[in-house]
Amino acid sequence: MQITWLLLPLLGAVIGYLTNYLAIKMLFHPRYPIIIFGVKIQGIFPRRQVDFAKKLGYLVASELLSIDEITERLQQRAASPEFIALLEQHIQQVLLRKLPDYSLLLSISDKLLNNLTAYFRDDIEDLLQQLIIKLREDMKQDINIEQIVSEKVAAFNIEKLEKIVFDVMAKEFRFVEWIGAVLGFLIGLVQVVIVMG
Repeated sequence: MQITWLLLPLLGAVIGYLTNYLAIKMLFHPRYPIIIFGVKIQGIFPRRQVDFAKKLGYLVASELLSIDEITERLQQRAASPEFIALLEQHIQQVLLRKLPDYSLLLSISDKLLNNLTAYFRDDIEDLLQQLIIKLREDMKQDINIEQIVSEKVAAFNIEKLEKIVFDVMAKEFRFVEWIGAVLGFLIGLVQVVIVMG
């Protein structure tokens, strides 16, 4: 009789552990549908990868990354002091290279070179802003972030995804397995109390 009392908690622990272990494995396995006793079984991620891809594509496009945000960052970068300094340097190099007859005059007169640079810089800054606005419009028509993300995730290798998930969550999965064992053991103890009672 005492062996039965010990066996119920131990058996409960083994069942709890194996149940959670199997549930975790079934996130990715079996990769392809198999039929057991007339029931089709397939791992959750392989079976729902396309649905997951669509939802993730929508999430990325609507909440995380937009064409407006990308072009806004381009505009900020184009207006930054570092970019303006680089632009001025390039304008000066172009002036000296494209106007060889005046290069001596330009090199002698820094003020003239700086004035010409400032004159062209303003026009080029305006042109850059217009190009970014045009780029935004073109990108909105030609680039569908939701579709790109959805297609990439749907085509993503399931083995790689499994490795990533298990690399990141190995401790958590191990914890879930052991919680199953502990809960199974406790349920076994409750059964012993009920049987004895």
